[in-house]
Amino acid sequence: GSFVARDGGKITVEFVIKDDQGNPNNVRTIYEEFMGPDGPDLLLAPYSSDLTKAAAEVLQGRGVPMLSWGAAAQSLYTGEYPFLFAMDILTAHYFTEGLHVLRNRGASTIAAVTFVKAGGLFGQELCAGVVDQARALGYRVISPPASQTAFASVYNADDSVGQTVASLRADSPDIIVVCSHVS
Repeated sequence: GSFVARDGGKITVEFVIKDDQGNPNNVRTIYEEFMGPDGPDLLLAPYSSDLTKAAAEVLQGRGVPMLSWGAAAQSLYTGEYPFLFAMDILTAHYFTEGLHVLRNRGASTIAAVTFVKAGGLFGQELCAGVVDQARALGYRVISPPASQTAFASVYNADDSVGQTVASLRADSPDIIVVCSHVS
């Protein structure tokens, strides 16, 4: 396809779409292939923080900008990958407005837990952002139960999510945030 530039000239654009199957190793292979002799002027990142990180590692030092449209982990944008840029809300700010509203409506305690096997980098940073924002707003932050570490690593999410939430409820938080997504 082509686009018309502001000066009236045309810019030819070739879109190449490859299925990475949600696998970081496939992402690395695909982005290495993209960087062949007739390499691109711009790349679009795969969807998710973990996959975008894999692509950014391949592009490191090659000077090709990459637009991320689905990687919200803030650590990706702290300077290690200078040619990576995003148009998203970063994980640290996902819950900012909601936490403000709930605080104004009387909520005072919060518990946040992520299940690493399901949440990966996104879930870890989302939970860290929730905790930071909650503390800044004066919430009392309840830690995960003693049987869980912060950013708990849980394999059998069906049983463990319910058990963890039930044990957090014993501390009567006004809000419980489970910071994960499943693929």
